[in-house]
Amino acid sequence: MPGEAMSRAKLMLFSHVCGDSFITGAEKYLLTLACELGRHADCMLVVPRDGLLRQEAAKKGIPSVIHPVPLVWEMYRPEAETAGEVQRIVEARAHSKTADLLHQYQPDLVLVNTCVHVYPALAAKALGIPVVWLIAETMADTPFTPQATALIHGCADLIVGISETVLEPLRRAGFGDKLALLPPTWHRDELEPASWAESRAALRRRLGLQGREPLIGYLASSLHRDKGLEHFVRMAISLADLRGDARFVIVGVSTDSAYTSHCERLIAASGHADRFHWLDFESRIQALYPAMDLVVVPSLVAEGFGMIALEGLIFGKGVIAYRSGGLEEILLATDNERWLVESGDIAGLAAKAMEWLDAPWGEAPGAANIRAAASAYGIDRYRLRLRGLLRRLQASLDAAAARRTGRTPQLKEYALYRGHQSNAVFLIEGGKKRPFASEEALAYYRYSWQDVNAVADEELHALETGTPIRPAPLTDRHRPAVMLARGEDTTVYLLAGGRRFPFSSMERLLERGYDPERVVPVEDDELRRLPAGRAL
Repeated sequence: MPGEAMSRAKLMLFSHVCGDSFITGAEKYLLTLACELGRHADCMLVVPRDGLLRQEAAKKGIPSVIHPVPLVWEMYRPEAETAGEVQRIVEARAHSKTADLLHQYQPDLVLVNTCVHVYPALAAKALGIPVVWLIAETMADTPFTPQATALIHGCADLIVGISETVLEPLRRAGFGDKLALLPPTWHRDELEPASWAESRAALRRRLGLQGREPLIGYLASSLHRDKGLEHFVRMAISLADLRGDARFVIVGVSTDSAYTSHCERLIAASGHADRFHWLDFESRIQALYPAMDLVVVPSLVAEGFGMIALEGLIFGKGVIAYRSGGLEEILLATDNERWLVESGDIAGLAAKAMEWLDAPWGEAPGAANIRAAASAYGIDRYRLRLRGLLRRLQASLDAAAARRTGRTPQLKEYALYRGHQSNAVFLIEGGKKRPFASEEALAYYRYSWQDVNAVADEELHALETGTPIRPAPLTDRHRPAVMLARGEDTTVYLLAGGRRFPFSSMERLLERGYDPERVVPVEDDELRRLPAGRAL
């Protein structure tokens, strides 16, 4: 089984963001993927800072490390200089810190989230680590998009898209052989379905709804122009003129205060301000959706997916959306094509909302939407798709392992090395590479940068990473296994195998090829802790 084959693999998943006020759709996607891959492999999350994603991962038992990585925003909207910018990153070794991280943790596979997350992909490629590039957004179509997609194709062993919409530029470029589809999913028990009725009643009471007034919702993790808040507001105002019972709720965090203020002024001028409610983002979406009856998603850009629309269906709500990228895919896949509106058509949006409000729904459509969402995007369908990906990933892992086995590094024992595209310096001991914890550690053991040999990072990655080297007592595992030391007198010792071997003279030290500049001064008490060996 693919899962069994992957059981010992180590995976690092790089998130491009980690906010502290809300979790984006891309972060949710990566967290779910980490949880599901965790059934088959050992996963570690890499985040640029502490935040909600890292906290949620910890709750699920997923370890994480903080490692800030610059983003190449030009990949989202490729420009003439985008390819040149990436080439400059490589030439300047700007991704070297990420390469150091990969040397430290030695993953078998690296997954990078979103098209702008170039650095981890470049670093992994330098080390010969297979790369899965997760595409969660629709890259802008410019004359330079083919160059950006070629870069993704060149770095990635597999390109996974959350929708056909995000994969389209890569498919158009002829890269279909590396493409795979894995839309988002959810774990139903985490949404606490038994609490939905209570949550509905509680939020509706909080909003002052007394009976069966239809509540129409607009949700976005961040409120800005591309998400179409103004379109929702104008639609809602026209509905309010016709339906005295309709109520509206806007959920999200403003990231464009001028735009949000503009929308607030439209509502104030409508004469219906008392029928609009504003709520902050709530990470527990099960506290929000149950109270609503209809969810409207008027995104003005081609959404990479459109999780708000799917979440509405998961909770059994009616969903009306613009025909924008992944939103169209979701409604088509769940037999809701009827509720699609051409992007930008506010009147069409209002007409569909009126049609929905006037229909004698009862409970049937809600149950139908729940079933349709589960059939198209539920966890069983997700795991079926994931098993197919695991089979393809296993081939990449096997190929990488074969490359490592077939090119046993010819690195000298007790010599120092670093990679061409990384910074970390390693001492080769017993077939392992031991990193120096700092430049101070390098100097403490009397090494200099002139002692360091540069080799391909892939050669270093083929060696297991050993215990870091740092200034430490002679009996500590963090010192080099073999070193020269001298106490308060002139006798120089070779420390090896947990013993101290005195040189009978400086001539004997030189005859054996040791460098007197490499002698580390230590306290006599430390030397005496090591058993004495024969004189050399």
